[in-house]
Amino acid sequence: PGGLIALGAVAFGLAALGRRRAAAFCALGTLGLAWALSTPWVGYRLWSAVSGPAAAIERTDAQAIVVLGAGLALDDPGYGRDISNDRGLRRAHYAAELERRFGLPILATGGRPQGGLRAEAEAMAEDLTLMGSPPRWIEDQSKDTGENAAFSAEILRDENISRILLVTHATHMPRALAQFDAQGLRSRRTMISSSKWAMAHPNSPSPADLRIPPTKIRWATSARVSAIRIYASSARSRI
Repeated sequence: PGGLIALGAVAFGLAALGRRRAAAFCALGTLGLAWALSTPWVGYRLWSAVSGPAAAIERTDAQAIVVLGAGLALDDPGYGRDISNDRGLRRAHYAAELERRFGLPILATGGRPQGGLRAEAEAMAEDLTLMGSPPRWIEDQSKDTGENAAFSAEILRDENISRILLVTHATHMPRALAQFDAQGLRSRRTMISSSKWAMAHPNSPSPADLRIPPTKIRWATSARVSAIRIYASSARSRI
């Protein structure tokens, strides 16, 4: 966005100097670039460049799953408390899927960077518990990715754990991997796609996996999965 604003300013400057042809060329270039960046084709390729290669995980030697918080919906009026936002809920879903697949314990990490009443990890722990995969550890003091890694590493070292499955969105994965590797944790990427062209798109857990009657769930598309909380609450006794 900043680059487009700068190009627009250059176009106005050229026009003010009387260089109308150059100003028109710059303005058209700005509009063309803005259009290109808004197209799915360009967006997907930029996303792929950031996220890097990924593949479905069939086996692993990891000892634990670490799922990173992604923010909260503060004081949600429907719940009367802070809850995970859609991105955080998708990460929790995938962590629960990996827990069911490999039987590994989960560490949920995330503090209160937004200043809410609850930590991101606490909200994710609630979601994971409703899904039947409660976390073994909760790290609720971190305020950024670096602290996610540092504070999680402290917990895991006490358990003699050095190999993890790291759960976050694809666009966040490079930074997260660098931070966790710096803490001596050997991390396997388990990316959640931010795009409908999911290179490493995790399969959403089925109603049977969540132990919730299928007739009570209307699945949303893409990241719009927050409606599951409503039905999961009614099925808590089944979990």
